[in-house]
Amino acid sequence: MHEDMGHALNNRLDGEGSGHDVIPIQMWLGLGPFVRIATWVLVPVTLGVPAPANGSCPVPATAAYWGHRWLYALMFATPVWSGLVWFSGFKAVSEPHEIVGSTLFFFALAYAVVALWHHYVKQDGTLIPGG
Repeated sequence: MHEDMGHALNNRLDGEGSGHDVIPIQMWLGLGPFVRIATWVLVPVTLGVPAPANGSCPVPATAAYWGHRWLYALMFATPVWSGLVWFSGFKAVSEPHEIVGSTLFFFALAYAVVALWHHYVKQDGTLIPGG
């Protein structure tokens, strides 16, 4: 799908389509998660986040604090940047968009690995609400 979006963007920039008349399905499919993520980010901002697990060292607690913020920022920035790339018509911003998307992938992977480590290795109840 990545190549299809690149091809569609190149066609749009070469004047073979405005890009506003036909929006690729990838952009439509991205709107649902974007709205969900925007809502998901607003909840901790307004209500706060749970305290670190009891007995947490300061370094992992700080890593969790900043890791969550970077993950949420990347989840928000990736679709926003996608719209910027598509609707601005500036090809120069497409490369940073790919870097942001790849960075999001690795942050999400690390987040999942740490969550599974907490659940199966430490068994500290981090993934269980109220645990």
